[in-house]
Amino acid sequence: MDSNRYIGATKVDGIHNTDKKSPLGKDLHLVTFEGGNDRQQYMTQDLYELVSTEDQQDENYVQKKKMDELIPGLVDLVSEYNLRFYEIGGLMQKTHEEFQERLERASNYVWTGNDNLFVPGYNFTNDISTLDIREVLKKVEDKNDGEE
Repeated sequence: MDSNRYIGATKVDGIHNTDKKSPLGKDLHLVTFEGGNDRQQYMTQDLYELVSTEDQQDENYVQKKKMDELIPGLVDLVSEYNLRFYEIGGLMQKTHEEFQERLERASNYVWTGNDNLFVPGYNFTNDISTLDIREVLKKVEDKNDGEE
């Protein structure tokens, strides 16, 4: 791997093989960035080749590269299902809701450690007290202190 690569403005430190697979079955690699272990990201080799550059770029560059690659396939997929133009807005809204629910579920699990407490559409963070937040952040600080 070329060690002089960037993803956006962040310099790549390494790319490591893993046993993880993408939703489409491609191998996932762990890309690490300068600045420590907390700066890492899983991605396929195809995505790495698409968004990594020899020079620093801003995040808009990375987003545009992903969108330019993704949109034609999405348009083909939507066309495959013969959606009417007026149905596309509903598709986008439903897709956003699906990702929002997945984010909320993952966040709920991170905060509570219990997936059984998840209720779709309910923002659990409204019920988290300032003391709960303090305790979570203390665990993070303790973990970081232990790594030094």
